[in-house]
Amino acid sequence: MVFQTGTRNTVRIGARAYYTDFDDPELVDSLSSRGLVSFSRSLSERSTLYARYDFEYSQLGTSFTSHFGSLQWDRVLTRSSSVLLREASATRPRGSRPRSPPRGARTEG
Repeated sequence: MVFQTGTRNTVRIGARAYYTDFDDPELVDSLSSRGLVSFSRSLSERSTLYARYDFEYSQLGTSFTSHFGSLQWDRVLTRSSSVLLREASATRPRGSRPRSPPRGARTEG
């Protein structure tokens, strides 16, 4: 959904969900849902400032939540070029990502 909040401001709200269910018991079922809120402000005809926040819940064997926020400035230089500057930060609980085996470790298979 997009809301125009004045002549130069826009608010975007979005959500999505995925669910995967396998018949094979050796495969892991998964669930993922994400929500986002984005605010943009047109600074000039060629320049826009954005602020965005995402929240995600995932369940793949174990469940976790993550947060992502970013600030972005976009400047159109010509018809075919622009400059984009972005600063972002994300948090995810420790141990929520699958880890690779240590280097040199034996794996079965």
